[in-house]
Formats: sequence, structure tokens, C-alpha cells
Amino acid sequence: MSRTADDPIAFTDEIILPEETKEMQKMHIAPNPNQGVFSVYFEEEESETLQILDFKGKLIQTLDFENTSKLEVDIQRNLPGMYFVQVRTQSKNFIEKIIKKIIVLQS
Repeated sequence: MSRTADDPIAFTDEIILPEETKEMQKMHIAPNPNQGVFSVYFEEEESETLQILDFKGKLIQTLDFENTSKLEVDIQRNLPGMYFVQVRTQSKNFIEKIIKKIIVLQS
């Protein structure tokens, strides 16, 4: 069925996401943007591997973790910019974009 310019447009407050996207929402990163230290929060305890990738996808850092719902991550040695946090567990694969801000020193 094709639409015409006269067809009504319906709006909804509900956002329907595919199942795989809903899985990705079970990980939250804060603060984001950050100054080099952030936390990764999981809806339930998770175990496996967290990787930090640069904006080109190059592996920067790998952290192994076990049975945690909160993971502290330090990327202070990395340059400011955009990175990706990829978390792989036995049952899930999460990926989230993060921003490391430039630290401005005030005199």
C-alpha cells in the first residue's frame, strides 16, 4: 500500500524496539560524557569481558570481570574523544558509545 500526501500521520508516545535492542538497554554508562572515569551498570550480575575501542574500532583496553552489577572503568590515560565500550557475556553482547571530555584547568 502506498502513501499519499493526504494520508494522516499518527503519533505515539510508545517506542517499540526490536528484541536485540531491548537487550542492549540492560547496560548503562555514567557519567557520559566523562573525564576519564566512568561506571558501567548492569541490570543483573554479569561476568566476562569489557573492551574499550577507539572510534575506528581499534582495541584500546580489555578488562575481565566476574559477578558484578557495577564496573568502574578508568581511561584517563587515553586522549579525549569518542570511544566504544563493548561488553561480552555468555548470553549477551552490549555496545555503547562514550565521550571522554577535554579537562580544562582553571587558573
